[in-house]
Amino acid sequence: MTSPISRQRRNPNEDPYRLKFQAGPRFELSPHPHACDLEDLPNQLSQWSHGLRAVDLFCGAGGLSLGLHMAGFDVVLAVDRREDAIATHRGNFGGCSMVADLQDETVLEQITSTLKACGEIDLVAGGPPCQPFSRAVRWRRIQKAEEFLESHGHKRELWRSFMHVVKEVRPRAFVMENVPDLAQTREQHIFREILQEAESLGYVTDARLIHAYEFGVPQLRQRLFIVGFRDGTPFSWPEPTHADQPVSLQEAIEDLPALDGGWWEETPAYQGPKTDYQRLMRLSLQGEAVEGLHDHITRAVREDDRQAFRLLTADMNYEDLPEELRRYSTRNADNTEKFTDKYNRLSWKKPSRTITAHISQDGYWYIHPSQHRTLSIREAARIQSFPDWFRFHGHPTSRFRQIGEAVAPLVGRALGLGIAEQLSEQYRPDERTVRAASWRQSVRQLLQQWPTNPLRPENARPWRDSGDLWLILLGELAIGRIKQGSPVAFWPDIEEAWGSPSLFLDDQHHYKTLKSFGLEAEQPLLERSARLLLDQEELLEDDLAQIGISRDRARLLMALTGQSQDRPSTAALERFRARLTGQGESESRQRRELQLGMLMGLDRDGTCYRAALEIAEIWCQPQPACLLCPMRQLCRHWEGR
Repeated sequence: MTSPISRQRRNPNEDPYRLKFQAGPRFELSPHPHACDLEDLPNQLSQWSHGLRAVDLFCGAGGLSLGLHMAGFDVVLAVDRREDAIATHRGNFGGCSMVADLQDETVLEQITSTLKACGEIDLVAGGPPCQPFSRAVRWRRIQKAEEFLESHGHKRELWRSFMHVVKEVRPRAFVMENVPDLAQTREQHIFREILQEAESLGYVTDARLIHAYEFGVPQLRQRLFIVGFRDGTPFSWPEPTHADQPVSLQEAIEDLPALDGGWWEETPAYQGPKTDYQRLMRLSLQGEAVEGLHDHITRAVREDDRQAFRLLTADMNYEDLPEELRRYSTRNADNTEKFTDKYNRLSWKKPSRTITAHISQDGYWYIHPSQHRTLSIREAARIQSFPDWFRFHGHPTSRFRQIGEAVAPLVGRALGLGIAEQLSEQYRPDERTVRAASWRQSVRQLLQQWPTNPLRPENARPWRDSGDLWLILLGELAIGRIKQGSPVAFWPDIEEAWGSPSLFLDDQHHYKTLKSFGLEAEQPLLERSARLLLDQEELLEDDLAQIGISRDRARLLMALTGQSQDRPSTAALERFRARLTGQGESESRQRRELQLGMLMGLDRDGTCYRAALEIAEIWCQPQPACLLCPMRQLCRHWEGR
């Protein structure tokens, strides 16, 4: 007998479980007593602000603002284009919370001129919109990803608005937040450009990937933070407080009452906190709120979803559910996987998965650990480390989005405390910290000058100097792998005979020549590469991948030609970077490419990258030839010997 659910799957126009649309309750938040308009800000500050002064651009609901506030900063100005988010910010903070488009040059002029009239600004903070950098777009987890990128592509340049404010206002420090993807793969040139712009303004920069759980936030959220100081010293990053003992979801939200689901459901009485984290979330509540609970509401649950939720455990995937309980296909037309994690039951014993803005669309990634429903607004806020007194303006969908887009306040607090300490009059950097400010520039200068450096071995990797993709392919895929004698010795003859794809393909004896070098296995790939280059004037790494070149090697090849601003790490480069900086090797590709990007700088034509790769391969072997290495005087590994 066919179940009602399976009938619904075959005929989606007849959905017996569809819930009638019901808009959730809209919450209106009154402005903070010290809120003001932009034109009133200079006068308001004299009456209200007495501490370190911060500006929060692209502020959203104010997660970073809240963290900075907890660290002792007065957030005097916050700007975002979303009206509900600014209403939330205005209701929770004093100063000016302003709805504006930071792409507008007139708006930027109004903001910078007003801030100059306010006296010195200690910190400019913020997170330019990150959607174009998100891996979710590149992986096509969003339908019509190309259209999405086209409509949101302008957001790639919003970091320039941020840096324009830094340039005009000249704060003592800045901190920029974004997704980790900004510092790796196809977007990393933007990361390096941000560093270059900040350094050209006289700021000493540093960047780090931070997991929110390391600072007591009960979720796995990872974000990139770039920090710069005007006084010429690099940032002393705060040490993680919870790296070995993350706050679990149970510690974070188990005290919140049970719900069935439905926006208008009456929340049962709150019984009180049980853990340190819950008590932290309940601090600063006043009046009736001490006994009450705000925003503990969530979506109604379809009956077929409830049946699926009852079977779903934290270690199951969506495709593990019985077929009749799966409303969404788990396969694309080409039989590749999709939506294998459409439903996700959270675990009590671990931090939550990252709360993202997607929670505003549906809550299937965030099914309660023990109840058969998705998370409530207050539970999502708790997981982001927003305390229970913090309220959100707007309809539930908007409130969820504001939470998902926010910086976790406890992470903002940790960074804010570190920045505030470094801005204090008592801060005195040690000698090594002062020297470190100019060290990176010295490294880049040496790498930039490497092609003409007298210490460079003659024609160490001659094909890399050509800038020609075919010659680089020929050298990297074949000639550089010759084991008998020196590959360089054979290169002039090879370049003369096979200097173009057509010359290689026209040579009827190229297989015999390759075989004499023990490279006959490379013939098919070289032939495919030559034909591809004859067919297309310009190539992308995707084109190389389609003819059988691995993604990692394709990235390397495009970087060597200078056609790509991508700077992939290799085993040799990571070893070189780790020894040079004294930071040790990293197992994480994200961290490797982040550190390499900071070392390389903008490097538009790839000169620094090619130089570093060459030095790494010649001198920085597993058994390094330190005495001969041209980087010896700048190398922390050599310094520590």
